[in-house]
Amino acid sequence: MKKVYVFCDVDGVLNNAHAKGIRNFLLWLDDNNISIFKEFIDYCHKKYGRENTVIVLTSSWRKNNFPDGHDGIENFLKDYLFKSDVVIDDETECLDIWGRGSEIAEYILRHKKEVAHYVVIDDDFAPDFKPLGITSHWVQTSDDPTDGIGGLRKKHLRHLYEKIDKPVTEKDFEKLSRIRRWMKK
Repeated sequence: MKKVYVFCDVDGVLNNAHAKGIRNFLLWLDDNNISIFKEFIDYCHKKYGRENTVIVLTSSWRKNNFPDGHDGIENFLKDYLFKSDVVIDDETECLDIWGRGSEIAEYILRHKKEVAHYVVIDDDFAPDFKPLGITSHWVQTSDDPTDGIGGLRKKHLRHLYEKIDKPVTEKDFEKLSRIRRWMKK
Protein backbone atom coordinates (compact mmCIF):
# COMPACT_ATOMS: atom_id res chain seq x y z
CA MET A 1 0.00 0.00 0.00
CA LYS A 2 1.27 3.46 -0.87
CA LYS A 3 1.92 5.78 2.05
CA VAL A 4 2.60 9.41 2.89
CA TYR A 5 5.79 10.25 4.75
CA VAL A 6 6.20 13.25 7.03
CA PHE A 7 9.87 14.00 7.75
CA CYS A 8 10.01 16.21 10.83
CA ASP A 9 12.77 18.19 12.49
CA VAL A 10 12.32 19.33 16.11
CA ASP A 11 14.27 22.55 16.76
CA GLY A 12 12.52 25.40 14.97
CA VAL A 13 9.52 23.17 14.11
CA LEU A 14 8.07 21.70 17.31
CA ASN A 15 9.65 24.43 19.40
CA ASN A 16 10.67 28.05 18.89
CA ALA A 17 13.00 30.73 20.16
CA HIS A 18 10.44 31.90 22.72
CA ALA A 19 9.99 28.42 24.20
CA LYS A 20 13.74 27.86 24.34
CA GLY A 21 14.21 31.20 26.08
CA ILE A 22 11.74 30.63 28.91
CA ARG A 23 11.89 26.90 29.51
CA ASN A 24 14.52 24.48 30.66
CA PHE A 25 16.04 21.95 28.29
CA LEU A 26 13.40 19.25 28.75
CA LEU A 27 10.51 21.59 28.08
CA TRP A 28 11.76 23.12 24.86
CA LEU A 29 8.83 21.64 23.00
CA ASP A 30 6.04 24.13 22.46
CA ASP A 31 2.42 23.04 22.85
CA ASN A 32 1.21 25.55 20.23
CA ASN A 33 3.70 24.27 17.64
CA ILE A 34 2.76 20.69 18.49
CA SER A 35 -0.98 21.38 18.20
CA ILE A 36 -0.43 22.73 14.68
CA PHE A 37 1.66 19.66 13.83
CA LYS A 38 -1.17 17.49 15.15
CA GLU A 39 -3.66 19.41 13.00
CA PHE A 40 -1.54 18.58 9.96
CA ILE A 41 -1.16 14.93 10.97
CA ASP A 42 -4.94 14.72 11.52
CA TYR A 43 -5.38 15.99 7.95
CA CYS A 44 -3.06 13.23 6.70
CA HIS A 45 -4.90 10.60 8.74
CA LYS A 46 -8.26 11.74 7.40
CA LYS A 47 -7.16 11.94 3.76
CA TYR A 48 -4.72 9.01 3.54
CA GLY A 49 -5.52 6.91 6.61
CA ARG A 50 -3.72 6.61 9.91
CA GLU A 51 -2.14 3.34 8.78
CA ASN A 52 -0.77 5.06 5.64
CA THR A 53 0.75 8.09 7.39
CA VAL A 54 4.36 7.61 8.51
CA ILE A 55 6.08 10.20 10.71
CA VAL A 56 9.87 10.07 10.46
CA LEU A 57 12.14 11.96 12.84
CA THR A 58 14.99 13.74 11.06
CA SER A 59 16.12 15.93 13.92
CA SER A 60 19.53 15.62 15.50
CA TRP A 61 17.49 14.88 18.65
CA ARG A 62 17.46 11.26 17.47
CA LYS A 63 21.21 11.11 18.23
CA ASN A 64 21.31 12.99 21.53
CA ASN A 65 21.15 11.98 25.15
CA PHE A 66 20.26 13.95 28.23
CA PRO A 67 23.06 16.12 29.64
CA ASP A 68 23.77 13.51 32.33
CA GLY A 69 24.55 10.96 29.61
CA HIS A 70 21.38 8.89 29.91
CA ASP A 71 19.65 7.89 26.72
CA GLY A 72 16.21 9.27 26.36
CA ILE A 73 15.70 12.52 24.44
CA GLU A 74 14.19 10.58 21.55
CA ASN A 75 12.05 8.60 23.99
CA PHE A 76 11.07 11.80 25.80
CA LEU A 77 10.03 13.32 22.47
CA LYS A 78 8.04 10.24 21.47
CA ASP A 79 6.28 10.16 24.85
CA TYR A 80 5.54 13.89 24.74
CA LEU A 81 4.04 13.68 21.25
CA PHE A 82 2.14 10.49 22.08
CA LYS A 83 0.17 12.52 24.65
CA SER A 84 -1.11 14.53 21.67
CA ASP A 85 -1.92 11.31 19.76
CA VAL A 86 1.06 11.82 17.45
CA VAL A 87 3.23 8.74 16.96
CA ILE A 88 6.80 8.89 15.63
CA ASP A 89 7.06 5.79 13.47
CA ASP A 90 10.70 5.86 12.46
CA GLU A 91 13.84 7.95 12.09
CA THR A 92 16.33 8.56 9.34
CA GLU A 93 19.67 6.84 9.55
CA CYS A 94 22.49 9.12 10.60
CA LEU A 95 24.92 9.49 7.71
CA ASP A 96 27.44 11.62 9.55
CA ILE A 97 29.35 12.77 6.50
CA TRP A 98 26.22 13.75 4.57
CA GLY A 99 23.56 16.38 5.16
CA ARG A 100 20.00 15.96 6.30
CA GLY A 101 18.72 15.87 2.72
CA SER A 102 20.93 12.90 1.99
CA GLU A 103 19.55 11.08 5.01
CA ILE A 104 15.99 11.77 3.85
CA ALA A 105 16.80 10.74 0.27
CA GLU A 106 18.33 7.47 1.40
CA TYR A 107 15.30 6.75 3.58
CA ILE A 108 12.85 7.42 0.73
CA LEU A 109 14.83 5.27 -1.68
CA ARG A 110 14.84 2.37 0.81
CA HIS A 111 11.03 2.65 1.02
CA LYS A 112 10.46 3.61 -2.63
CA LYS A 113 7.75 1.03 -3.30
CA GLU A 114 5.63 2.49 -0.47
CA VAL A 115 6.20 6.24 -1.00
CA ALA A 116 3.32 8.03 -2.70
CA HIS A 117 3.78 11.48 -1.13
CA TYR A 118 6.20 13.11 1.26
CA VAL A 119 6.86 16.40 2.98
CA VAL A 120 9.91 17.66 4.85
CA ILE A 121 9.25 20.07 7.73
CA ASP A 122 12.43 21.84 8.78
CA ASP A 123 13.51 25.31 9.81
CA ASP A 124 16.87 25.00 8.08
CA PHE A 125 17.77 24.73 4.43
CA ALA A 126 20.24 21.88 4.12
CA PRO A 127 22.69 22.41 1.23
CA ASP A 128 21.81 19.03 -0.25
CA PHE A 129 18.05 19.73 -0.41
CA LYS A 130 18.29 21.48 -3.77
CA PRO A 131 20.42 19.00 -5.76
CA LEU A 132 18.28 16.14 -4.44
CA GLY A 133 15.04 17.89 -5.42
CA ILE A 134 13.81 18.01 -1.83
CA THR A 135 12.98 21.73 -1.92
CA SER A 136 9.78 21.01 -3.87
CA HIS A 137 8.58 18.91 -0.91
CA TRP A 138 9.98 21.14 1.88
CA VAL A 139 8.18 23.58 4.18
CA GLN A 140 10.51 25.95 6.02
CA THR A 141 9.53 27.06 9.52
CA SER A 142 12.38 29.45 10.37
CA ASP A 143 11.97 31.64 13.39
CA ASP A 144 10.76 35.06 12.37
CA PRO A 145 12.87 37.67 14.19
CA THR A 146 10.13 40.28 13.80
CA ASP A 147 7.67 38.43 16.02
CA GLY A 148 10.07 36.20 17.95
CA ILE A 149 7.76 33.22 17.75
CA GLY A 150 8.78 30.83 15.01
CA GLY A 151 8.33 27.13 14.84
CA LEU A 152 5.43 25.51 13.01
CA ARG A 153 2.52 27.96 12.79
CA LYS A 154 -0.94 28.15 11.24
CA LYS A 155 0.46 30.03 8.25
CA HIS A 156 2.46 26.90 7.32
CA LEU A 157 -0.57 24.60 7.11
CA ARG A 158 -1.55 25.63 3.58
CA HIS A 159 1.96 24.85 2.35
CA LEU A 160 2.01 21.54 4.20
CA TYR A 161 -1.28 20.49 2.60
CA GLU A 162 0.01 21.45 -0.85
CA LYS A 163 3.30 19.59 -0.39
CA ILE A 164 1.85 16.38 1.08
CA ASP A 165 -0.79 16.22 -1.66
CA LYS A 166 1.90 16.46 -4.35
CA PRO A 167 2.59 12.93 -5.66
CA VAL A 168 6.18 11.74 -5.84
CA THR A 169 7.15 11.29 -9.48
CA GLU A 170 9.75 9.12 -11.15
CA LYS A 171 11.73 12.32 -11.76
CA ASP A 172 11.69 12.96 -7.99
CA PHE A 173 13.10 9.48 -7.38
CA GLU A 174 15.80 10.08 -10.01
CA LYS A 175 16.92 13.26 -8.23
CA LEU A 176 16.89 11.51 -4.86
CA SER A 177 19.00 8.68 -6.25
CA ARG A 178 21.89 11.13 -6.77
CA ILE A 179 22.80 10.41 -3.16
CA ARG A 180 23.78 6.87 -4.05
CA ARG A 181 26.11 8.10 -6.78
CA TRP A 182 27.67 10.59 -4.35
CA MET A 183 28.20 7.89 -1.73
CA LYS A 184 30.09 5.70 -4.20
CA LYS A 185 32.67 8.43 -4.76
